[in-house]
Amino acid sequence: MNSVAALAAINANEADRILESLLDENLLIQKTLGRFELHGLLRQYARERAIEEDDQAHHRAAWSRLLDRYAATAALAMDAISPTEHHRPPRLAVPLNPPVGVGDPEAMRSWLEAESSNLLACGHHARHAGFPTYVRDVAATLFRWLSERHQHSDAIALHTATIDAAGTLSDPRGQGTAADDLGVAYWQKGDFTAAVEQLETALQLFLTTADLDGQGRALGNLGNCWASSWRRSGPSRRRSLRPNGS
Repeated sequence: MNSVAALAAINANEADRILESLLDENLLIQKTLGRFELHGLLRQYARERAIEEDDQAHHRAAWSRLLDRYAATAALAMDAISPTEHHRPPRLAVPLNPPVGVGDPEAMRSWLEAESSNLLACGHHARHAGFPTYVRDVAATLFRWLSERHQHSDAIALHTATIDAAGTLSDPRGQGTAADDLGVAYWQKGDFTAAVEQLETALQLFLTTADLDGQGRALGNLGNCWASSWRRSGPSRRRSLRPNGS
């Protein structure tokens, strides 16, 4: 409902009234409470009408409102779930129609579980539609969530896109954070070569921007990556990594 309100630039009550009306006419499917889907043919018809009737500026404004809402709500959710990492989610304005249960860890976890696929899909769209700020912000926000759920492939795709997005924004610190997060995703997936490459790139970017916190994170992650690689390597490989082969 709140996503519909953001897309249409209306309040939540008006969005609820419209959705209930469409549901009563069997034009929507409600598989779970508060979550609606269009029938396939109706979705195609709606897409065609939107292309015919709305100009690009209208489309872009609607997407901008939706992306802003998703990014801000995801940041609120991660603040509630992982309050000790409040430095990671960007500081964004509270959305106009926040979900029920803001501040409640369980409610926010449920919201993320329901919306994570939409957040990632929006990231994919934003990358190709020219919304680099959303890509950067949602990637930083979802780092811990994707890591803890072992969604390494999703994380790699999102953080790779974020390096480009931060470059578009002329944000070397953002590029460093994205490279660091990408390195962690590769490390957790077991690709230590790619992980070290990204973590060393992140370290150089943090050195360039004099970001001491970033330097500490990158060095710590490099150490963890090398330790993991050492533990997984065989005896002959370990001997080759020792100084002078000792």
